[in-house]
Amino acid sequence: MSLYQVIVETSAERDFKKLPHDTAQRVDAKMQSLAADPRHPGCLRLAGVDLWRIRVGRIRVLYEIDDASKTVHITNIDDRSDVYRK
Repeated sequence: MSLYQVIVETSAERDFKKLPHDTAQRVDAKMQSLAADPRHPGCLRLAGVDLWRIRVGRIRVLYEIDDASKTVHITNIDDRSDVYRK
């Protein structure tokens, strides 16, 4: 199994920096786990768009998977009440 490259977009990086330290550590661990398996149990494909999501408590991480180039593009990180509005 080959590893994927995880790329955090600029907007998601800004969102990540706003997270409390303990939450940011948990989110970072989950994001890094996407390199081994971007479709692991617990992730969900969003209906109507080509995005996937993982949960870390109240935080949602939205990302796109490009199998051809073996990359995962993290596009959004936010609270569950706000993440789907962007």
